Amino acid sequence: MVQTSSLTSIDAISTPGSYYTASGSPVDTADTTITSSPGRSREKPPFRDAQLIPHELKQHCQINLEEELYLQAIQLFSGFLSDGNKITTARPLPPARIATPAQLALLNTLTIHPSFTSRAPERSHLHVAAHALAYLRGLLEIVGPVNANFRQAFAFSGTDRGSGRGKCYNTSSGEDSDSELVGNKYAKQQSIWRRASDFWSILGWAFQCASEHPQRWKSWKPWLSYMVEVLESDWDERVLLEAAEGERREQQGGSPPSEKGKAHPHPILRDSLIAGYLDDLRKQRKQVTKEVMRALMAFLDLDASADGVFYKEIFTGETTIGPRTNKRKRDQAVDIENDQFGDYLDRIDDFESEEENDASSTFPATSKPERGPFRRAAGGGGSSKRPIKKEAAPAFQLSESVAETIPLRLRIFRILSAIADSLPGKLCSVPEIYQMFSDRIRSLPLPTFKLFVGFHTTEMPDFCHVALIKVMADDLLPVGRPDPEKVDKETEAENGISLVLLVKCYLPFASNRVTVEDNARLSLVLESMLWHLYHKCEAEYSEGLRKAVEKGIKAREDKIRRKGSSSDGINNDKLAREVLERSTKSLRLLMDVWSAQG
Repeated sequence: MVQTSSLTSIDAISTPGSYYTASGSPVDTADTTITSSPGRSREKPPFRDAQLIPHELKQHCQINLEEELYLQAIQLFSGFLSDGNKITTARPLPPARIATPAQLALLNTLTIHPSFTSRAPERSHLHVAAHALAYLRGLLEIVGPVNANFRQAFAFSGTDRGSGRGKCYNTSSGEDSDSELVGNKYAKQQSIWRRASDFWSILGWAFQCASEHPQRWKSWKPWLSYMVEVLESDWDERVLLEAAEGERREQQGGSPPSEKGKAHPHPILRDSLIAGYLDDLRKQRKQVTKEVMRALMAFLDLDASADGVFYKEIFTGETTIGPRTNKRKRDQAVDIENDQFGDYLDRIDDFESEEENDASSTFPATSKPERGPFRRAAGGGGSSKRPIKKEAAPAFQLSESVAETIPLRLRIFRILSAIADSLPGKLCSVPEIYQMFSDRIRSLPLPTFKLFVGFHTTEMPDFCHVALIKVMADDLLPVGRPDPEKVDKETEAENGISLVLLVKCYLPFASNRVTVEDNARLSLVLESMLWHLYHKCEAEYSEGLRKAVEKGIKAREDKIRRKGSSSDGINNDKLAREVLERSTKSLRLLMDVWSAQG
Protein backbone atom coordinates (compact mmCIF):
# COMPACT_ATOMS: atom_id res chain seq x y z
CA MET A 1 0.00 0.00 0.00
CA VAL A 2 1.45 3.31 -1.06
CA GLN A 3 1.96 5.60 1.88
CA THR A 4 3.00 8.78 0.12
CA SER A 5 1.60 10.46 -2.92
CA SER A 6 1.14 13.79 -4.64
CA LEU A 7 -1.49 16.26 -3.61
CA THR A 8 -3.05 16.94 -6.97
CA SER A 9 -2.41 16.25 -10.62
CA ILE A 10 -1.13 19.19 -12.66
CA ASP A 11 0.32 19.43 -16.12
CA ALA A 12 2.85 22.17 -15.48
CA ILE A 13 4.95 23.49 -12.67
CA SER A 14 2.77 26.30 -11.45
CA THR A 15 0.86 27.25 -8.38
CA PRO A 16 -1.54 30.09 -7.71
CA GLY A 17 -1.02 32.83 -5.21
CA SER A 18 -2.45 30.60 -2.52
CA TYR A 19 0.22 27.98 -3.30
CA TYR A 20 -2.32 25.20 -3.64
CA THR A 21 -5.02 25.24 -6.25
CA ALA A 22 -4.21 24.24 -9.80
CA SER A 23 -4.45 27.13 -12.24
CA GLY A 24 -7.92 27.70 -13.60
CA SER A 25 -9.81 25.60 -11.09
CA PRO A 26 -13.06 26.98 -9.70
CA VAL A 27 -12.97 28.87 -6.45
CA ASP A 28 -15.12 26.57 -4.33
CA THR A 29 -14.79 23.40 -2.30
CA ALA A 30 -12.88 21.96 -5.21
CA ASP A 31 -10.11 24.44 -4.47
CA THR A 32 -9.24 22.58 -1.32
CA THR A 33 -5.94 20.79 -1.29
CA ILE A 34 -6.03 17.04 -1.80
CA THR A 35 -3.22 14.94 -0.37
CA SER A 36 -3.96 11.72 -2.21
CA SER A 37 -2.68 10.24 -5.43
CA PRO A 38 -3.23 12.17 -8.67
CA GLY A 39 -5.17 9.30 -10.18
CA ARG A 40 -7.98 9.42 -7.63
CA SER A 41 -11.11 11.04 -9.01
CA ARG A 42 -12.98 13.78 -7.21
CA GLU A 43 -15.81 11.39 -6.43
CA LYS A 44 -16.46 9.73 -3.11
CA PRO A 45 -13.60 7.30 -2.34
CA PRO A 46 -14.51 3.64 -2.90
CA PHE A 47 -14.55 2.84 0.79
CA ARG A 48 -17.00 0.35 2.24
CA ASP A 49 -19.66 1.52 4.62
CA ALA A 50 -19.04 0.56 8.23
CA GLN A 51 -21.20 -0.95 10.91
CA LEU A 52 -20.36 -1.76 14.49
CA ILE A 53 -19.93 -5.40 15.43
CA PRO A 54 -23.18 -6.82 16.88
CA HIS A 55 -23.53 -6.38 20.62
CA GLU A 56 -22.94 -10.01 21.64
CA LEU A 57 -19.88 -10.38 19.43
CA LYS A 58 -18.62 -7.03 20.59
CA GLN A 59 -18.86 -8.18 24.20
CA HIS A 60 -16.94 -11.32 23.31
CA CYS A 61 -14.15 -9.23 21.76
CA GLN A 62 -14.29 -6.90 24.76
CA ILE A 63 -13.72 -9.81 27.14
CA ASN A 64 -10.74 -10.98 25.08
CA LEU A 65 -9.21 -7.52 25.26
CA GLU A 66 -9.81 -7.18 28.98
CA GLU A 67 -8.33 -10.63 29.61
CA GLU A 68 -5.33 -9.62 27.47
CA LEU A 69 -6.13 -12.25 24.83
CA TYR A 70 -5.16 -9.74 22.18
CA LEU A 71 -4.36 -12.08 19.31
CA GLN A 72 -7.75 -13.77 19.62
CA ALA A 73 -9.53 -10.41 19.62
CA ILE A 74 -7.55 -9.10 16.64
CA GLN A 75 -8.24 -12.30 14.74
CA LEU A 76 -11.97 -11.79 15.27
CA PHE A 77 -11.77 -8.15 14.21
CA SER A 78 -9.86 -9.08 11.06
CA GLY A 79 -12.40 -11.74 10.19
CA PHE A 80 -15.29 -9.29 10.50
CA LEU A 81 -13.43 -6.74 8.36
CA SER A 82 -12.59 -9.15 5.54
CA ASP A 83 -16.07 -10.68 5.46
CA GLY A 84 -17.68 -9.73 2.15
CA ASN A 85 -14.60 -8.11 0.61
CA LYS A 86 -14.38 -10.71 -2.15
CA ILE A 87 -18.02 -10.39 -3.20
CA THR A 88 -18.03 -9.04 -6.75
CA THR A 89 -21.69 -9.38 -7.73
CA ALA A 90 -23.19 -7.28 -4.96
CA ARG A 91 -22.90 -3.53 -5.48
CA PRO A 92 -22.52 -1.80 -3.18
CA LEU A 93 -20.69 -4.13 -0.85
CA PRO A 94 -22.36 -4.83 2.48
CA PRO A 95 -21.16 -2.70 5.41
CA ALA A 96 -17.99 -3.92 7.05
CA ARG A 97 -18.29 -4.71 10.74
CA ILE A 98 -15.65 -2.86 12.70
CA ALA A 99 -14.42 -2.42 16.26
CA THR A 100 -15.58 0.45 18.45
CA PRO A 101 -13.49 3.63 18.80
CA ALA A 102 -12.45 2.62 22.33
CA GLN A 103 -11.23 -0.74 21.03
CA LEU A 104 -9.41 0.91 18.13
CA ALA A 105 -7.72 3.28 20.57
CA LEU A 106 -6.47 0.29 22.55
CA LEU A 107 -5.19 -1.48 19.44
CA ASN A 108 -3.33 1.68 18.45
CA THR A 109 -1.62 1.75 21.85
CA LEU A 110 -0.60 -1.89 21.49
CA THR A 111 1.27 -1.07 18.28
CA ILE A 112 3.68 1.28 20.07
CA HIS A 113 3.73 0.52 23.80
CA PRO A 114 7.21 -0.65 24.91
CA SER A 115 5.74 -3.82 26.43
CA PHE A 116 4.77 -4.92 22.92
CA THR A 117 7.68 -3.46 20.95
CA SER A 118 11.14 -2.53 22.23
CA ARG A 119 10.68 -4.06 25.69
CA ALA A 120 8.48 -7.03 24.86
CA PRO A 121 9.01 -9.82 27.43
CA GLU A 122 7.94 -12.52 24.97
CA ARG A 123 7.83 -12.93 21.21
CA SER A 124 4.05 -13.20 21.34
CA HIS A 125 3.89 -9.56 22.46
CA LEU A 126 5.69 -8.55 19.27
CA HIS A 127 3.11 -10.51 17.31
CA VAL A 128 0.35 -8.55 19.04
CA ALA A 129 1.83 -5.22 17.93
CA ALA A 130 2.34 -6.44 14.37
CA HIS A 131 -1.17 -7.89 14.03
CA ALA A 132 -2.77 -4.81 15.61
CA LEU A 133 -1.01 -2.53 13.13
CA ALA A 134 -1.98 -4.81 10.24
CA TYR A 135 -5.64 -4.63 11.27
CA LEU A 136 -5.54 -0.84 11.58
CA ARG A 137 -3.94 -0.56 8.15
CA GLY A 138 -6.60 -2.83 6.68
CA LEU A 139 -9.30 -0.74 8.31
CA LEU A 140 -7.83 2.42 6.78
CA GLU A 141 -7.65 0.81 3.34
CA ILE A 142 -11.08 -0.86 3.28
CA VAL A 143 -13.36 1.35 5.37
CA GLY A 144 -11.49 4.64 5.34
CA PRO A 145 -10.78 7.03 8.21
CA VAL A 146 -14.19 8.71 8.27
CA ASN A 147 -16.30 5.54 8.31
CA ALA A 148 -13.93 3.99 10.85
CA ASN A 149 -14.44 7.08 13.03
CA PHE A 150 -10.73 7.62 13.62
CA ARG A 151 -11.54 11.18 14.69
CA GLN A 152 -13.14 9.73 17.80
CA ALA A 153 -10.89 6.68 18.20
CA PHE A 154 -7.59 8.57 17.98
CA ALA A 155 -8.59 11.46 20.22
CA PHE A 156 -6.49 12.43 23.23
CA SER A 157 -7.75 12.41 26.78
CA GLY A 158 -9.02 15.98 26.55
CA THR A 159 -11.64 14.79 24.03
CA ASP A 160 -14.61 12.72 25.13
CA ARG A 161 -14.25 9.43 23.30
CA GLY A 162 -17.79 8.47 24.21
CA SER A 163 -19.38 11.53 22.65
CA GLY A 164 -19.74 9.91 19.26
CA ARG A 165 -18.82 13.11 17.39
CA GLY A 166 -18.39 12.47 13.69
CA LYS A 167 -19.81 8.96 13.88
CA CYS A 168 -20.48 7.59 10.39
CA TYR A 169 -21.47 3.98 11.00
CA ASN A 170 -24.77 2.37 11.87
CA THR A 171 -25.52 0.29 14.97
CA SER A 172 -28.02 -2.48 14.52
CA SER A 173 -28.71 -2.76 18.23
CA GLY A 174 -29.42 0.91 18.72
CA GLU A 175 -27.07 1.05 21.72
CA ASP A 176 -24.27 3.53 22.18
CA SER A 177 -21.56 0.89 22.08
CA ASP A 178 -18.81 3.50 22.32
CA SER A 179 -19.75 4.52 25.84
CA GLU A 180 -18.17 1.37 27.30
CA LEU A 181 -14.42 1.70 27.78
CA VAL A 182 -12.20 -1.36 27.77
CA GLY A 183 -11.21 -2.48 31.28
CA ASN A 184 -7.53 -2.75 30.49
CA LYS A 185 -4.53 -0.74 31.68
CA TYR A 186 -3.44 -0.16 28.08
CA ALA A 187 -6.84 1.42 27.46
CA LYS A 188 -6.59 3.58 30.57
CA GLN A 189 -3.48 4.78 32.38
CA GLN A 190 -1.07 3.21 29.86
CA SER A 191 -2.98 4.40 26.79
CA ILE A 192 -0.98 6.58 24.43
CA TRP A 193 -4.01 8.87 24.25
CA ARG A 194 -3.64 9.55 27.99
CA ARG A 195 0.13 9.41 28.30
CA ALA A 196 0.51 12.27 25.80
CA SER A 197 -1.24 15.62 25.93
CA ASP A 198 -1.43 16.03 22.16
CA PHE A 199 -0.14 14.67 18.86
CA TRP A 200 2.64 17.24 18.63
CA SER A 201 4.28 16.16 21.87
CA ILE A 202 4.38 12.62 20.46
CA LEU A 203 5.82 13.91 17.20
CA GLY A 204 8.64 15.75 18.96
CA TRP A 205 9.45 12.76 21.16
CA ALA A 206 9.46 10.37 18.20
CA PHE A 207 11.92 12.63 16.41
CA GLN A 208 14.05 12.73 19.56
CA CYS A 209 14.15 8.94 19.51
CA ALA A 210 15.33 9.09 15.90
CA SER A 211 18.13 11.42 16.97
CA GLU A 212 19.16 9.94 20.32
CA HIS A 213 17.52 6.52 20.68
CA PRO A 214 17.61 4.82 17.25
CA GLN A 215 16.55 1.46 18.68
CA ARG A 216 13.35 2.98 20.02
CA TRP A 217 12.85 4.84 16.72
CA LYS A 218 12.45 1.46 15.04
CA SER A 219 9.17 1.17 16.94
CA TRP A 220 8.05 4.77 16.51
CA LYS A 221 8.70 4.87 12.77
CA PRO A 222 5.88 2.47 11.69
CA TRP A 223 3.48 4.04 14.17
CA LEU A 224 4.20 7.56 12.96
CA SER A 225 4.09 6.49 9.30
CA TYR A 226 0.65 5.02 9.88
CA MET A 227 -0.64 8.10 11.69
CA VAL A 228 0.60 10.40 8.92
CA GLU A 229 -1.15 8.19 6.39
CA VAL A 230 -4.33 8.44 8.47
CA LEU A 231 -4.08 12.24 8.55
CA GLU A 232 -3.58 12.37 4.78
CA SER A 233 -6.39 9.97 3.98
CA ASP A 234 -8.76 11.65 6.42
CA TRP A 235 -8.17 15.04 4.82
CA ASP A 236 -8.51 13.64 1.28
CA GLU A 237 -11.80 11.95 1.98
CA ARG A 238 -13.28 15.01 3.64
CA VAL A 239 -12.28 17.20 0.70
CA LEU A 240 -14.15 14.86 -1.63
CA LEU A 241 -17.13 14.66 0.70
CA GLU A 242 -17.40 18.44 0.80
CA ALA A 243 -17.18 18.60 -2.99
CA ALA A 244 -19.94 16.00 -3.26
CA GLU A 245 -22.05 17.93 -0.75
CA GLY A 246 -21.62 21.11 -2.79
CA GLU A 247 -22.71 19.33 -5.96
CA ARG A 248 -25.73 17.91 -4.16
CA ARG A 249 -26.80 21.38 -3.03
CA GLU A 250 -26.47 22.69 -6.58
CA GLN A 251 -28.60 19.86 -7.95
CA GLN A 252 -31.28 20.64 -5.37
CA GLY A 253 -31.61 24.18 -6.64
CA GLY A 254 -28.47 25.87 -5.40
CA SER A 255 -29.83 26.61 -1.96
CA PRO A 256 -27.53 29.04 -0.15
CA PRO A 257 -25.64 27.80 2.89
CA SER A 258 -27.00 28.57 6.32
CA GLU A 259 -25.77 31.43 8.45
CA LYS A 260 -23.82 28.88 10.45
CA GLY A 261 -22.15 27.67 7.29
CA LYS A 262 -21.19 31.23 6.36
CA ALA A 263 -19.55 31.77 9.74
CA HIS A 264 -17.76 28.41 9.60
CA PRO A 265 -17.06 27.33 6.01
CA HIS A 266 -15.94 23.80 5.24
CA PRO A 267 -17.66 22.12 8.22
CA ILE A 268 -16.58 18.65 7.12
CA LEU A 269 -12.93 19.74 6.96
CA ARG A 270 -13.22 21.33 10.38
CA ASP A 271 -14.02 17.88 11.77
CA SER A 272 -10.83 16.41 10.27
CA LEU A 273 -8.34 14.66 12.51
CA ILE A 274 -5.54 17.14 11.82
CA ALA A 275 -7.86 20.04 12.67
CA GLY A 276 -8.69 18.32 15.95
CA TYR A 277 -5.00 17.93 16.77
CA LEU A 278 -4.52 21.66 16.21
CA ASP A 279 -7.50 22.41 18.43
CA ASP A 280 -5.86 20.35 21.19
CA LEU A 281 -3.07 22.94 21.35
CA ARG A 282 -5.54 25.78 21.40
CA LYS A 283 -7.40 24.20 24.31
CA GLN A 284 -4.11 24.12 26.22
CA ARG A 285 -3.71 27.85 25.52
CA LYS A 286 -0.57 27.26 23.51
CA GLN A 287 0.61 29.19 20.45
CA VAL A 288 -0.53 26.75 17.79
CA THR A 289 1.79 27.67 14.92
CA LYS A 290 4.83 27.94 17.18
CA GLU A 291 4.21 24.56 18.82
CA VAL A 292 3.55 22.85 15.49
CA MET A 293 6.68 24.20 13.80
CA ARG A 294 8.79 23.37 16.84
CA ALA A 295 7.65 19.75 16.78
CA LEU A 296 7.90 19.49 13.01
CA MET A 297 11.55 20.62 12.96
CA ALA A 298 12.68 19.14 16.27
CA PHE A 299 16.09 17.45 16.63
CA LEU A 300 17.53 18.42 13.26
CA ASP A 301 20.12 20.97 14.42
CA LEU A 302 23.66 20.32 15.58
CA ASP A 303 22.66 21.22 19.13
CA ALA A 304 19.29 19.68 19.95
CA SER A 305 19.52 20.31 23.69
CA ALA A 306 16.92 23.08 23.46
CA ASP A 307 14.41 20.72 21.86
CA GLY A 308 14.93 18.17 24.61
CA VAL A 309 13.43 20.58 27.14
CA PHE A 310 10.04 20.42 25.43
CA TYR A 311 9.74 16.71 24.66
CA LYS A 312 9.82 13.94 27.23
CA GLU A 313 9.30 10.22 26.90
CA ILE A 314 5.69 9.15 26.45
CA PHE A 315 5.98 5.86 28.34
CA THR A 316 8.07 5.50 31.49
CA GLY A 317 11.48 4.03 30.73
CA GLU A 318 10.60 3.39 27.11
CA THR A 319 14.16 3.90 25.87
CA THR A 320 15.29 0.85 27.84
CA ILE A 321 15.96 -1.88 25.32
CA GLY A 322 15.07 -5.47 26.13
CA PRO A 323 12.49 -6.99 28.46
CA ARG A 324 12.40 -6.31 32.17
CA THR A 325 12.05 -9.45 34.22
CA ASN A 326 12.26 -10.30 37.89
CA LYS A 327 11.97 -14.03 37.44
CA ARG A 328 14.49 -16.05 39.47
CA LYS A 329 16.19 -19.11 38.18
CA ARG A 330 14.82 -22.27 39.71
CA ASP A 331 16.31 -25.62 40.60
CA GLN A 332 19.56 -24.12 41.89
CA ALA A 333 20.39 -25.23 45.41
CA VAL A 334 21.84 -22.81 47.94
CA ASP A 335 24.43 -24.19 50.39
CA ILE A 336 26.58 -21.41 51.80
CA GLU A 337 28.82 -23.74 53.82
CA ASN A 338 29.82 -25.56 50.63
CA ASP A 339 30.14 -22.35 48.56
CA GLN A 340 26.96 -23.00 46.59
CA PHE A 341 25.22 -19.66 46.19
CA GLY A 342 22.65 -20.57 43.56
CA ASP A 343 22.16 -17.70 41.06
CA TYR A 344 23.17 -14.96 43.49
CA LEU A 345 26.65 -14.38 42.09
CA ASP A 346 25.34 -14.78 38.55
CA ARG A 347 22.90 -11.95 39.09
CA ILE A 348 25.68 -9.74 40.50
CA ASP A 349 27.82 -10.50 37.45
CA ASP A 350 24.90 -9.73 35.15
CA PHE A 351 24.29 -6.44 36.93
CA GLU A 352 27.95 -5.41 36.65
CA SER A 353 27.96 -6.42 33.00
CA GLU A 354 24.89 -4.28 32.31
CA GLU A 355 26.55 -1.31 34.03
CA GLU A 356 29.65 -1.73 31.88
CA ASN A 357 27.57 -1.99 28.71
CA ASP A 358 25.56 1.10 29.62
CA ALA A 359 28.73 3.06 30.34
CA SER A 360 30.40 1.98 27.11
CA SER A 361 27.34 2.90 25.06
CA THR A 362 26.92 6.30 26.74
CA PHE A 363 30.45 7.58 27.24
CA PRO A 364 33.48 7.49 24.95
CA ALA A 365 36.24 5.03 25.69
CA THR A 366 38.87 7.74 25.87
CA SER A 367 40.09 8.98 29.23
CA LYS A 368 38.60 12.14 30.64
CA PRO A 369 40.81 15.16 29.89
CA GLU A 370 41.74 17.62 32.58
CA ARG A 371 39.86 20.87 32.77
CA GLY A 372 41.25 24.12 31.52
CA PRO A 373 43.18 25.11 28.41
CA PHE A 374 46.28 23.13 29.39
CA ARG A 375 47.01 19.41 29.64
CA ARG A 376 49.93 17.66 31.35
CA ALA A 377 52.61 16.54 28.93
CA ALA A 378 52.93 12.80 28.57
CA GLY A 379 55.65 11.44 30.84
CA GLY A 380 56.39 14.86 32.27
CA GLY A 381 56.46 16.06 35.85
CA GLY A 382 53.65 17.57 37.83
CA SER A 383 54.48 21.13 36.74
CA SER A 384 55.03 20.36 33.05
CA LYS A 385 52.14 21.65 30.96
CA ARG A 386 51.66 22.32 27.28
CA PRO A 387 48.92 24.31 25.58
CA ILE A 388 46.23 22.30 23.84
CA LYS A 389 45.98 22.97 20.15
CA LYS A 390 42.54 24.26 19.20
CA GLU A 391 40.89 21.67 17.01
CA ALA A 392 38.45 22.34 14.20
CA ALA A 393 34.78 21.73 14.86
CA PRO A 394 33.76 18.25 13.77
CA ALA A 395 31.78 17.93 10.56
CA PHE A 396 28.09 17.21 10.91
CA GLN A 397 27.11 13.56 10.62
CA LEU A 398 23.54 12.86 9.48
CA SER A 399 22.34 9.59 10.97
CA GLU A 400 20.17 7.20 9.00
CA SER A 401 17.36 7.37 11.54
CA VAL A 402 17.18 11.18 11.39
CA ALA A 403 17.20 11.03 7.59
CA GLU A 404 14.20 8.71 7.78
CA THR A 405 12.20 11.43 9.52
CA ILE A 406 12.47 13.95 6.70
CA PRO A 407 9.87 12.39 4.35
CA LEU A 408 7.46 12.28 7.28
CA ARG A 409 8.14 15.94 8.09
CA LEU A 410 7.47 16.91 4.48
CA ARG A 411 4.22 14.96 4.41
CA ILE A 412 3.02 16.61 7.60
CA PHE A 413 3.97 20.04 6.28
CA ARG A 414 1.88 19.64 3.14
CA ILE A 415 -1.16 18.75 5.27
CA LEU A 416 -0.51 21.82 7.41
CA SER A 417 -0.21 23.96 4.28
CA ALA A 418 -3.59 22.66 3.16
CA ILE A 419 -5.06 23.53 6.55
CA ALA A 420 -3.63 27.06 6.35
CA ASP A 421 -5.17 27.50 2.91
CA SER A 422 -8.60 25.95 3.51
CA LEU A 423 -9.27 26.76 7.17
CA PRO A 424 -8.05 30.28 7.96
CA GLY A 425 -7.66 30.78 11.66
CA LYS A 426 -6.45 27.27 12.45
CA LEU A 427 -2.87 28.25 11.66
CA CYS A 428 -1.02 31.27 10.37
CA SER A 429 -1.43 32.41 6.76
CA VAL A 430 -0.06 30.40 3.84
CA PRO A 431 2.88 32.75 3.07
CA GLU A 432 3.80 32.83 6.75
CA ILE A 433 3.92 29.06 7.19
CA TYR A 434 6.03 28.72 4.03
CA GLN A 435 8.41 31.41 5.22
CA MET A 436 8.74 29.85 8.67
CA PHE A 437 9.38 26.40 7.23
CA SER A 438 11.89 27.78 4.74
CA ASP A 439 13.77 29.72 7.43
CA ARG A 440 14.12 26.61 9.58
CA ILE A 441 15.32 24.51 6.65
CA ARG A 442 17.91 27.09 5.57
CA SER A 443 19.46 27.02 9.05
CA LEU A 444 20.00 23.25 8.98
CA PRO A 445 23.34 21.55 8.27
CA LEU A 446 23.94 20.95 4.58
CA PRO A 447 23.33 17.17 4.53
CA THR A 448 19.92 17.71 6.11
CA PHE A 449 19.16 20.74 3.97
CA LYS A 450 19.87 18.73 0.84
CA LEU A 451 17.26 16.10 1.73
CA PHE A 452 14.60 18.78 2.19
CA VAL A 453 15.20 20.65 -1.08
CA GLY A 454 16.05 17.69 -3.29
CA PHE A 455 13.74 16.80 -6.17
CA HIS A 456 11.03 14.67 -4.54
CA THR A 457 8.73 12.47 -6.56
CA THR A 458 6.54 11.16 -3.74
CA GLU A 459 6.90 13.11 -0.49
CA MET A 460 6.00 16.54 -1.88
CA PRO A 461 3.63 17.47 -4.70
CA ASP A 462 5.27 19.49 -7.44
CA PHE A 463 3.50 22.80 -6.89
CA CYS A 464 3.99 22.63 -3.12
CA HIS A 465 7.70 21.86 -3.41
CA VAL A 466 8.25 24.52 -6.06
CA ALA A 467 6.61 27.11 -3.83
CA LEU A 468 8.90 26.09 -0.97
CA ILE A 469 12.17 26.21 -2.90
CA LYS A 470 11.20 29.52 -4.49
CA VAL A 471 10.89 31.03 -1.03
CA MET A 472 14.36 29.68 -0.20
CA ALA A 473 15.83 30.99 -3.45
CA ASP A 474 14.38 34.47 -2.88
CA ASP A 475 16.06 34.58 0.53
CA LEU A 476 19.43 33.42 -0.82
CA LEU A 477 19.64 35.51 -4.01
CA PRO A 478 20.93 39.12 -4.17
CA VAL A 479 18.50 42.01 -4.06
CA GLY A 480 19.60 43.55 -7.35
CA ARG A 481 18.53 40.67 -9.60
CA PRO A 482 15.73 41.21 -12.16
CA ASP A 483 12.22 41.29 -10.74
CA PRO A 484 10.49 37.96 -11.58
CA GLU A 485 7.12 39.71 -11.83
CA LYS A 486 8.44 41.93 -14.63
CA VAL A 487 10.12 39.03 -16.44
CA ASP A 488 7.19 36.57 -16.45
CA LYS A 489 4.19 38.12 -14.73
CA GLU A 490 1.76 35.29 -15.45
CA THR A 491 3.98 32.51 -14.10
CA GLU A 492 5.06 34.55 -11.10
CA ALA A 493 1.42 35.31 -10.27
CA GLU A 494 0.86 31.56 -10.08
CA ASN A 495 4.00 31.17 -7.96
CA GLY A 496 5.47 28.85 -10.55
CA ILE A 497 8.69 28.55 -12.51
CA SER A 498 9.41 28.88 -16.20
CA LEU A 499 12.46 28.73 -18.43
CA VAL A 500 12.66 32.48 -18.83
CA LEU A 501 12.38 33.01 -15.07
CA LEU A 502 15.23 30.61 -14.36
CA VAL A 503 17.49 32.06 -17.06
CA LYS A 504 17.03 35.71 -16.09
CA CYS A 505 16.18 35.72 -12.38
CA TYR A 506 17.72 32.64 -10.74
CA LEU A 507 20.46 30.67 -12.50
CA PRO A 508 23.10 33.37 -13.25
CA PHE A 509 23.63 34.52 -9.66
CA ALA A 510 25.64 33.72 -6.57
CA SER A 511 24.30 33.90 -3.05
CA ASN A 512 23.85 37.24 -1.32
CA ARG A 513 26.39 36.01 1.23
CA VAL A 514 30.03 35.06 0.80
CA THR A 515 29.95 31.85 2.86
CA VAL A 516 30.58 28.57 1.10
CA GLU A 517 27.55 27.02 2.80
CA ASP A 518 25.10 29.62 1.50
CA ASN A 519 26.40 29.30 -2.04
CA ALA A 520 26.14 25.52 -1.78
CA ARG A 521 22.56 25.88 -0.56
CA LEU A 522 21.68 28.13 -3.47
CA SER A 523 23.22 25.69 -5.94
CA LEU A 524 21.14 22.84 -4.50
CA VAL A 525 17.96 24.91 -4.72
CA LEU A 526 18.66 25.88 -8.35
CA GLU A 527 19.45 22.27 -9.17
CA SER A 528 16.08 21.22 -7.77
CA MET A 529 14.31 23.92 -9.78
CA LEU A 530 15.93 22.73 -12.99
CA TRP A 531 14.97 19.11 -12.30
CA HIS A 532 11.35 20.16 -11.78
CA LEU A 533 11.36 22.04 -15.07
CA TYR A 534 13.06 19.19 -16.91
CA HIS A 535 10.73 16.45 -15.65
CA LYS A 536 7.36 18.19 -15.70
CA CYS A 537 7.48 20.78 -18.47
CA GLU A 538 8.17 20.71 -22.16
CA ALA A 539 10.70 23.52 -22.18
CA GLU A 540 13.23 23.16 -24.98
CA TYR A 541 16.96 23.27 -24.36
CA SER A 542 18.76 26.40 -25.45
CA GLU A 543 22.31 27.68 -25.32
CA GLY A 544 21.01 30.58 -23.29
CA LEU A 545 20.03 28.12 -20.57
CA ARG A 546 23.52 26.61 -20.49
CA LYS A 547 25.13 30.05 -20.44
CA ALA A 548 22.97 31.06 -17.48
CA VAL A 549 23.96 27.87 -15.63
CA GLU A 550 27.67 28.41 -16.31
CA LYS A 551 27.46 32.08 -15.36
CA GLY A 552 25.95 31.16 -12.01
CA ILE A 553 28.56 28.47 -11.38
CA LYS A 554 31.37 30.96 -12.02
CA ALA A 555 29.71 33.63 -9.88
CA ARG A 556 29.46 31.28 -6.91
CA GLU A 557 33.05 30.08 -7.31
CA ASP A 558 34.32 33.66 -7.49
CA LYS A 559 32.34 34.63 -4.43
CA ILE A 560 33.67 31.89 -2.16
CA ARG A 561 37.28 32.61 -3.22
CA ARG A 562 37.02 36.00 -1.55
CA LYS A 563 36.21 34.41 1.78
CA GLY A 564 38.88 32.86 3.96
CA SER A 565 38.19 29.89 6.22
CA SER A 566 38.55 30.16 9.98
CA SER A 567 40.02 27.32 11.99
CA ASP A 568 36.62 26.67 13.57
CA GLY A 569 34.95 26.09 10.21
CA ILE A 570 37.54 24.03 8.36
CA ASN A 571 35.50 20.84 8.35
CA ASN A 572 32.24 22.64 7.60
CA ASP A 573 33.80 24.57 4.74
CA LYS A 574 35.29 21.38 3.36
CA LEU A 575 31.90 19.68 3.42
CA ALA A 576 30.24 22.72 1.84
CA ARG A 577 32.80 22.80 -0.96
CA GLU A 578 32.22 19.11 -1.64
CA VAL A 579 28.46 19.68 -1.79
CA LEU A 580 28.94 22.67 -4.09
CA GLU A 581 31.22 20.69 -6.40
CA ARG A 582 28.77 17.79 -6.63
CA SER A 583 25.89 20.15 -7.31
CA THR A 584 27.93 21.88 -10.02
CA LYS A 585 28.59 18.53 -11.69
CA SER A 586 24.89 17.67 -11.50
CA LEU A 587 23.92 20.97 -13.12
CA ARG A 588 26.33 20.41 -16.00
CA LEU A 589 25.26 16.79 -16.38
CA LEU A 590 21.62 17.85 -16.61
CA MET A 591 22.53 20.35 -19.31
CA ASP A 592 24.29 17.60 -21.27
CA VAL A 593 21.28 15.29 -21.00
CA TRP A 594 18.88 18.09 -21.92
CA SER A 595 20.91 19.12 -24.97
CA ALA A 596 21.24 15.50 -26.14
CA GLN A 597 17.46 15.24 -26.23
CA GLY A 598 17.29 18.22 -28.51
